[in-house]
Amino acid sequence: MSSETVESSWSAIESISTSMRDAAAQQAWSEVVELAISRHRNLLGHFQRFPVGPENAAFYNVRLTEMLAGERELQSLAVDARKRVMREGSDANHTRRAMGAYLAQ
Repeated sequence: MSSETVESSWSAIESISTSMRDAAAQQAWSEVVELAISRHRNLLGHFQRFPVGPENAAFYNVRLTEMLAGERELQSLAVDARKRVMREGSDANHTRRAMGAYLAQ
């Protein structure tokens, strides 16, 4: 029988979440995806072992609130990266059109 506690199980999930935010801050999006898959599996296993109930409702209230705040931060990083990529693509397209117009003369 495992001696894992709800706290230690959740700590592993928090560690993956932190790694996801770090990878996103470094623009390592494939790593973010791999970590998200791992975290999802860990979450499923965690809630199978430690389902939400009256005895741990306060624990989950705090931890899930923290997790959602981290998700908003991660989402913000992803939105900023997407905007940057779109802007860079637009700039490259303008340059290509300008070069085409110049060469056509």
